[in-house]
Amino acid sequence: MWLSLVVLLAKIASVDIDKNGFLIWSVTSLGLLLSTFVVLWGTARVFSNSAELVQNKYNATISNIEGYVRQYVETSIVFKSTEDEMRRLLLPDLKTFYDSAEKEIVILGADVLRPSTIKFNELQDALNKQQLKTTDRLYYEYGFVFNRILAASSQKLLRRFIYLFEPSELKERTPDFQDRYIGWLNDQVSFFRINQNYTIIRTPRATVWGAPKSMIFFQNTIAEVFFKGGGIVITSGTKATNSVVAATRKSLIEDYVDARQGAPARSEYSQLNLAEFETYISNIRSYVSNLRTMKQ
Repeated sequence: MWLSLVVLLAKIASVDIDKNGFLIWSVTSLGLLLSTFVVLWGTARVFSNSAELVQNKYNATISNIEGYVRQYVETSIVFKSTEDEMRRLLLPDLKTFYDSAEKEIVILGADVLRPSTIKFNELQDALNKQQLKTTDRLYYEYGFVFNRILAASSQKLLRRFIYLFEPSELKERTPDFQDRYIGWLNDQVSFFRINQNYTIIRTPRATVWGAPKSMIFFQNTIAEVFFKGGGIVITSGTKATNSVVAATRKSLIEDYVDARQGAPARSEYSQLNLAEFETYISNIRSYVSNLRTMKQ
């Protein structure tokens, strides 16, 4: 376009020209200039529209990414392959729970992540002697937080839903399995005596002791722990994970609580007090003792 304009000006400046030829040439050149301008203007409009479409698409993509990031922040589903990785993942949430106004923590089945009372006392003794191994520190810290939750001064309510063995169900179990089960039962007696808010609800709807997995949930967190190591932790925050949390609570806890608050009693729930639990342990011990005597 600029080249045509320069040529036109050069023609005008020429003194030796034919007037009619100049007029014809001038009109033609102006037409070319106008058509070039129209084409460029149209191209600019198309480019502007394309740029606007690209910008809108970009904004929509950024908005989606922000939504995904927000969803990830609010909701986390994490898989871990070892018990220590599960402890490391859950420990900050347990500390937050302990310091919060939330009251309830629930365990379905046994809890393989927490050291037994005997093991914790050994770890505590090693710490006091400055002999605690680095590899045992996380194990100790996890047990320490749980013990704070179970302390006599704690206002937390720990409910454990579990299927307890009938004595005859231990007949085919190994002596080691029987001893570990009795040791775990003794641990629960200690918890009963330490914290009046500790509750055991016996139900066939819950995980049996020694099963391949157990569950812990508190606040907005569900942890499914595998006894061979590792597990899954779900932190709720979106509709999907809230549904998981709600369904889990409904399947066990809310039905149980409804019955406690006057709804029709459900026969599959049996809350044991300390005396009833000690009677159960006594029956288990007697059965195992008689079983071993008969095999001698």
